[in-house]
Amino acid sequence: IKAHRIESLIDLSCTNTKHWMPAVLQYLEFEVPGFRYHCVVDDDKKMSETFDYYKHLSSIEFVVGTEYNFMKFPSVHLALLWNIMGVISAKRVGHMFKGIAKSRIKYILLSNYPHIKQNPSSPVENGWVNVRRTPYKFGQPLRIIQNISSDPSIAKQILFFDSANIRKA
Repeated sequence: IKAHRIESLIDLSCTNTKHWMPAVLQYLEFEVPGFRYHCVVDDDKKMSETFDYYKHLSSIEFVVGTEYNFMKFPSVHLALLWNIMGVISAKRVGHMFKGIAKSRIKYILLSNYPHIKQNPSSPVENGWVNVRRTPYKFGQPLRIIQNISSDPSIAKQILFFDSANIRKA
């Protein structure tokens, strides 16, 4: 966050991160003056269910919607895609990345499961996909953080990309 001067973040979808993100945001609000956090939820019901996790934070703003091809994302430095890629269809992922590009979001941080050799052909509840394989085929990230799963039998990474260079050439 500090190395790349990130002062704002959109979390697609913050319902996936609600159990641990508030602690991260509390730290960021202290360390990064004026930090802004945009929490994307599917609908008003999800927003009310999620609100209690974040209510003590000053940096939060909710964004409601699932139609990524019609939504206007706020202008932020970083998009967090935590276990969302495999939960939504490849078509919706494409719409999401078009929205990210239109909003000129510079960086993307996402979860990845490198042990997945072939991604599922339809969305899966757990969101486990390998973004380096078809249909995503993402290139080399700026940074890879290994072994982030609390279950040692699950290989999980955090990948940090410059959004302009996320696809393989």
